[in-house]
Amino acid sequence: MSDDFITVKIMELLSRHARGRQNAMPRAALERLLMPYGIGKNDRAIRLAYSVLPICACTDGLYVPTKPEDVDEYRRYLAAKLPAAKVDTKIRRIVATWPALAPVAKHEQMTLVEAGA
Repeated sequence: MSDDFITVKIMELLSRHARGRQNAMPRAALERLLMPYGIGKNDRAIRLAYSVLPICACTDGLYVPTKPEDVDEYRRYLAAKLPAAKVDTKIRRIVATWPALAPVAKHEQMTLVEAGA
């Protein structure tokens, strides 16, 4: 099974079932939804597949952002775990896909501009 197939299937499932922070899908639930497509419970492979998607994560799971506040919250979540450059890369991926979701906070917008987004 190709990595592209897994990535596309994850995006389809999250777009259908996990739109907005309030609908975040736990990773275990995503794994269950992937099983009918022959995608086994390989946490590392699934994480690698969704790492390139313009989606957000939180303690409750994964979701497709629907408003700028979702992206702001995701930035704060990532900032506690990753270096600033990786955080900016992930946020730029989301904003490139959905420009209307650009961060609301002024200091966050300046970070994106200064980084050459």
